[in-house]
Amino acid sequence: MKSRKGILFTYWSCVVFFFAHLLGCSPSDPGATHTETEIQLSNIQTALRQFAADCGRYPNAGEGLSVLVTNSDIQGWKGPYLEGQVNSASRLLSDAWGTPLRYILQEGHPTVISAGTDRTFNTTDDLIGKQ
Repeated sequence: MKSRKGILFTYWSCVVFFFAHLLGCSPSDPGATHTETEIQLSNIQTALRQFAADCGRYPNAGEGLSVLVTNSDIQGWKGPYLEGQVNSASRLLSDAWGTPLRYILQEGHPTVISAGTDRTFNTTDDLIGKQ
């Protein structure tokens, strides 16, 4: 009988782990979230270039990154420029740690910043994506 209990325990452990993973409840690997955010920053930079090609400019500070996902009646807009559902724009525009990304347009050059693992901007672990 012990053998059967062990098999059932293993089975249900796998089922719980599987559903926890699907729901995003699995333990996070710091290296994986760092890489995920770097890829996300790269994707956003690509989306910014496409937006600029279509609209003749980068989004201004007031528009921010949300115009990459939602049309704000901008002439030439052909988005959405980021993959994902429009109703999850906040997730698309947040880093792997759940912190909203910061967008800066300075002298015509866009910069996107992740606060990094400590979730605080202007610290050594910030991740920066530049054009």
